[in-house]
Amino acid sequence: MKTNIRLRSLFTILLSSAALGVVAIGCGGSDDDGGNNGNGPGGGGSYTLDDVCEKVAAQQCAAAKPCCESSGIGYDEAACIASARAECDFEVSLVKEGKRTFHPEAVGACVSAVAGMVQKCEATLEELFGVASSSLACQYVFAGTVEEGGACEDDSECKPPSGENQFAACDEGKCVIGHINRGEGESCSEFDSCAEGLYCWADPDAGSTQPIPTKCQKPKQAGEACTPSAFANFECANGLYCANDTSTCVDAKALGEACGSPVECATGNCQESKCVEPEKYPTVDEEMCKGVED
Repeated sequence: MKTNIRLRSLFTILLSSAALGVVAIGCGGSDDDGGNNGNGPGGGGSYTLDDVCEKVAAQQCAAAKPCCESSGIGYDEAACIASARAECDFEVSLVKEGKRTFHPEAVGACVSAVAGMVQKCEATLEELFGVASSSLACQYVFAGTVEEGGACEDDSECKPPSGENQFAACDEGKCVIGHINRGEGESCSEFDSCAEGLYCWADPDAGSTQPIPTKCQKPKQAGEACTPSAFANFECANGLYCANDTSTCVDAKALGEACGSPVECATGNCQESKCVEPEKYPTVDEEMCKGVED
């Protein structure tokens, strides 16, 4: 059964961007300096706290309309806009309560990144995770105010960091700073992901050492030793997988070839013992298209 990965409104995505990689892309600041001290993401466009919800809801629904109609879900413009407005208006209310800060210069970049994904109609899991690196601007639109180490219940409460390729997240009740695009040799973890072309290596001989030593490193090539897994394939380079019988990296299987698990297939999808096209997930749903829960 196909999993429905919901994308809902742009503002739902921007508030959960840390969870995608994020979800998710930057710099924050105070309202007095425009929100980014000159270092934050740009985005163009003219938005104010009074009109941002009206403008973005209309943009979001216009982007979703073609896929809503082609998917068979249907499209109700008034209901779509009302639903998107409600989520955005809630964030505006938090700004007025002093629990968020609004940064209009980040809106354009966020809208463009997420609308581009919505317009795909369907996306692979890899494409969905790709939203993370392309939409870090979203965390600055309605930025949280809780500093690193402060108490939190949700990612959106945490204040975005000022460094490039960083994001804020709530972990075990405290705000932490995560990183994307970590370089070779740099540490990696749940909140610190490696750049494309690298994988997060964990020391297999760490024993009871906590935390387990990790670092970003280049994947292994064909013929190199690896540790087989039926659930993930991080050690071997793109287009390879770790074979159970040889514990070495070998060429991944093409469409139609026999397989025993998804990691064996170049597409990452094994169905009825054959490699098939990559699984895709809808980027629109009933709530986004018609303003109702699906």
